[in-house]
Amino acid sequence: MLTMTVFTYPRSKLSVRHDVDIVKACILYADEVELVSPNATMLMAISAMPTLPEKERLNLILDYVMRMTKNPEERSKYHTAIAKYRELSRKFSKTPDERKMYEMFKHGFESAWKDSVANIDSLYDSRSLAELLPAFEKGIVKIPKGTIDAVSGDNFVGYVTQEIGEAISSGRTYPLFDERIGDFVQSLSKDGLVNISGTDTERLNHVAFVSEILDRLPHFGTVTIEDLLGIREELSKYLIRFRSAMVSYSKQIRNLAIDRDFRKDSESLIMSNITPAILEIEEQVKSNSYIGRLVKTATTEPLVVAPSSGLGVLVSALSALPILSSIGLGVAAGAAVSLAKSAHDWSARKQEIEKNQLYFYYKAGKLIAP
Repeated sequence: MLTMTVFTYPRSKLSVRHDVDIVKACILYADEVELVSPNATMLMAISAMPTLPEKERLNLILDYVMRMTKNPEERSKYHTAIAKYRELSRKFSKTPDERKMYEMFKHGFESAWKDSVANIDSLYDSRSLAELLPAFEKGIVKIPKGTIDAVSGDNFVGYVTQEIGEAISSGRTYPLFDERIGDFVQSLSKDGLVNISGTDTERLNHVAFVSEILDRLPHFGTVTIEDLLGIREELSKYLIRFRSAMVSYSKQIRNLAIDRDFRKDSESLIMSNITPAILEIEEQVKSNSYIGRLVKTATTEPLVVAPSSGLGVLVSALSALPILSSIGLGVAAGAAVSLAKSAHDWSARKQEIEKNQLYFYYKAGKLIAP
């Protein structure tokens, strides 16, 4: 299984548009994608708030108060109130005073919660999150539990540093960094906090080159993740050969994925190797498609001569002669053999074209095009 771990730098705006743009290539290429993103983690939590059960709502209210209120007396008051409300909630038989207190607490908490979620859609870019959700629902993209805990904690930078080091050195996953995380990794490497070996370089360059090449597909920026999931399933049988090609090509890149010149090296490789190869596949497909159309026309649209026409009468009369009937049968048999050979050649050429290591890339471009 090929797992990619995507690291994205936090954005000030609560949106996952940046994450969506990076994750697209991963969804098309990898078997599983881990997303280490503070924005995606926070948005997933915020979007789930309106449907949280009461227990989780009270936990959030208490957590918020503990973080935002420095006054010990205020903290104690909220803590005691929530504890008392939970106690009364579990009590089946309440006294009139307890019932009154319970209703007062319940109304207060529900009112505070409604105010909190009333304008929740205005707090974040719900459209970008909605685009990412199908990948979560399919189980292809996941947010590691450690990321969820770190975002709600006080040492997210420490967590990310540890995860980057583990992703690079473990060999368990293929790490992919956005530009700002890439700069961060460079600084970690210079300070000796992250060690990038030769094998690590190959894995980093492999997926970074894949991201570069897929991003260059026409209309890739506008295709939805939901559509990509369908394309991914349709082209799965061509993916192994494509991955093999990507490993070979990426080994030709001198600079490391986090270096500024990596993109220039990738562009040079694409222009000199990938683009000509795709054009050759295009020409082969067009040539074979022409043969395919001829075969289809011959098999589905046979020549029919109207009996009432002069030619039809003549053919009917001549076919009565034994010698000509025999010749006609011979011609028909010869044509059938020729047609069968053409159909076989078309099928064989089609299979040969599809064995090309870059056929996955060519076909993905065709399926993405509007």
